[in-house]
Amino acid sequence: MSKHRNVLTAMGFDIEVIEVDGKDFLNMSQMAKVKADDVYTADRVCTKFFSNLNTMRFIEADQLIRNPEFKPSGSAGFKVGRGNEIRITASRLVNELNANCVVVKKGKHGGIYIQYNLALMFAMWLDPAFAVYVIEDYHRLKNDEFKNRDLEWIQNRDHARYSYNMLCDAIRTQMYSAEAFNKDSYLNAVK
Repeated sequence: MSKHRNVLTAMGFDIEVIEVDGKDFLNMSQMAKVKADDVYTADRVCTKFFSNLNTMRFIEADQLIRNPEFKPSGSAGFKVGRGNEIRITASRLVNELNANCVVVKKGKHGGIYIQYNLALMFAMWLDPAFAVYVIEDYHRLKNDEFKNRDLEWIQNRDHARYSYNMLCDAIRTQMYSAEAFNKDSYLNAVK
């Protein structure tokens, strides 16, 4: 499911980034520590964010565009709170609405992971300055990835170049050792 793990840093908080099915997901639980204190734990901050009607509207709009298996009719049952509040958790989003913008992991390296679009909305909801740091460090992470891909491409190109030279040397050696060596056929073979 997850291919690679990276970490970005925003305002002194490390946020794990994982790739799931070609999409980046940021650790919401780690991001929530920006607002967490003695009264509001990180889990409670996450639940408060999901309990916002605007958040649900964003998730519905995003999922209707990107996820053909999303069940928007199921979201009506969550809109039972008063005012701008609803009752929903990350697990219910995944299990009942089939949302693929949230990944809930249990265990030692567990937490709630949210897709990059939703993570930016969450970061902005937490603190606009924090959102700017998240965006900047995310771009740094992506630039580093592209540099590594370029380096890998250069290494593969050099490997192919050296392999080609070794192949030509092997052909040349075999042709020189053959009794019936034809210089013209050799030159045509290595062009």
